[in-house]
Amino acid sequence: MLTAQGLAYPPNRPAVKADVLAAIRGIHNLQIDTISVVARAHLHILWSRVGAFDPRWLDGLHAEGRLFEY
Repeated sequence: MLTAQGLAYPPNRPAVKADVLAAIRGIHNLQIDTISVVARAHLHILWSRVGAFDPRWLDGLHAEGRLFEY
């Protein structure tokens, strides 16, 4: 179950934008969280799967039409 969710192994290299898209595709959806205490929850979800990444990549993927908001 952990492997299927991308949580069984820590990231083994620095993240690239394609890794963020692959992680979202792997979990099938990502609920955007508007509450921010430390960081928004959806950023924690991605960080736990791909490691450190630039949150602006999400906006870029959305602008490219590779992600959509529903």
